[in-house]
Amino acid sequence: MSFYHFPSEFVYWDKVENHDEIKKEILPKILEANKNKKNNPFDNCNFNTSYGLSDLNIMNKKLFDVICFYLEKMFKAIDFNPQKINIHSGWWNVYDESEFQEEHTHFGPPIYLHGDIFYPAFAVIYILHDENEKSSIVFKKGGPFPLMEPHHEMVFKTEDVKEIKEGTILIFPYNLRHLVKPCIKPGRVTLAYNICSVYK
Repeated sequence: MSFYHFPSEFVYWDKVENHDEIKKEILPKILEANKNKKNNPFDNCNFNTSYGLSDLNIMNKKLFDVICFYLEKMFKAIDFNPQKINIHSGWWNVYDESEFQEEHTHFGPPIYLHGDIFYPAFAVIYILHDENEKSSIVFKKGGPFPLMEPHHEMVFKTEDVKEIKEGTILIFPYNLRHLVKPCIKPGRVTLAYNICSVYK
């Protein structure tokens, strides 16, 4: 007897090997930009972000190489083999005390690039600096689910996983809902990226 498994949402995480080196180089640039750029295009949250702005501090080749390295590790773990990938966009987020991000996804339209159609595939969060004792990212998926009551909601609180902290990279499907709970200690800094893919 056999089973067929349909694709499902997931959250992959790993420790960035050269995190201290990356943080030393990137964090001062983001903190300086944070002083000069006040931007939040979202209605229901309060934090500062470079989302929607051109920011070379997080679009450099070194960080691209880091993102691609962990994407490839994740691809092997889930047996996923896209024809091409594209790091479509990236931005930084700075959270002071009590600041948070509302529940959202990274849904977006396909991108046409060099004759190919790249569809939204994954979102990436890299926790660059965080002095809080626990991670504040929460992932959610609404039901119904097989073998569960119809109104059950699946919730993954990263605060329950001690290893998810500063220096962790998280990768998940672009359509998985997530939020950031209010920050307790100020100065939390994350990088976020949208990944698009050409499928075979």
